[in-house]
Amino acid sequence: MRTIDQALRRQPNDALHGDLILDLLRRRHNDEEARRQFDIAVSWGRYGELFDYNADDDLLTLDDANR
Repeated sequence: MRTIDQALRRQPNDALHGDLILDLLRRRHNDEEARRQFDIAVSWGRYGELFDYNADDDLLTLDDANR
């Protein structure tokens, strides 16, 4: 989650594609586990108002409360 938050803050538009995070997770986990870890991070990130995720666009963005 920290990696996602830091990466979002480095982006000029405070957004990035979820596939980038999944690729990072796949370096340490198989596809199924990487997807599970991603889903958990998105759920907690949303709950903690750190970031939002639009599954239709596969886009992570900083939550307004976290700017």
